[in-house]
Amino acid sequence: MAAKVELRVFRCLLLSAFTIISGAVAQQPDDNGPRGESGVPRAGVNGVTRPECIYCPRPEYSKEARRANVSGVVVLDVTITTDGKVIDPVVVRGPGLGLNEKALAQVKKWKMQPALNPGGKPVNSRVQIEITFRRNN
Repeated sequence: MAAKVELRVFRCLLLSAFTIISGAVAQQPDDNGPRGESGVPRAGVNGVTRPECIYCPRPEYSKEARRANVSGVVVLDVTITTDGKVIDPVVVRGPGLGLNEKALAQVKKWKMQPALNPGGKPVNSRVQIEITFRRNN
């Protein structure tokens, strides 16, 4: 009887572990490998450092989002050039109502310290940026 209970517990634990591992694998972002679709390396991968913000003012709320009292996060995938410019921003997800467009327009004005390769030289890099819009009533 004890062996049947132990076997049942083992099966339950094994199934739970498989479910957790499967969920973790399924939730990992598909960043198209260490170089992404554009051939530009991803920041934070294979020894490439992450770029740092030098001048990154927050975007303004859109009128539509203000009227609807909407808060949310816009996720952008961008390229940071060796001279610290943000180019090729793409919205990965966002709440809409003009907030995506406000984030896209503002991030193009940002100035960044570029990522460095393992040899310490600046390189173009791809990175995702999250911009949070919160309503202050």
